[in-house]
Amino acid sequence: AFCAFEWCVGCYFPQIAVLRAQFLSESTRGATMTLFRVPFNCIVVATLLWGRSLAPEVILRFASLALLLGAVTFRTLPVAGKAA
Repeated sequence: AFCAFEWCVGCYFPQIAVLRAQFLSESTRGATMTLFRVPFNCIVVATLLWGRSLAPEVILRFASLALLLGAVTFRTLPVAGKAA
């Protein structure tokens, strides 16, 4: 399981770096990424503080909803080479 996780993380970070370079201009990339890290860090802290008090089914539902939201958001990105 650990090797599978490391493989997924190893695939994720280079792909996100390519997307950042493609969709965020160099001049605003740092500020944009900082603004997105703030809510993410709040979610992580809330999960660490209150995650143990939730049932595993509830945590799985939250994770599934977050994954679905990410997939829907990804589908809204313009396709390279196609006119919008």
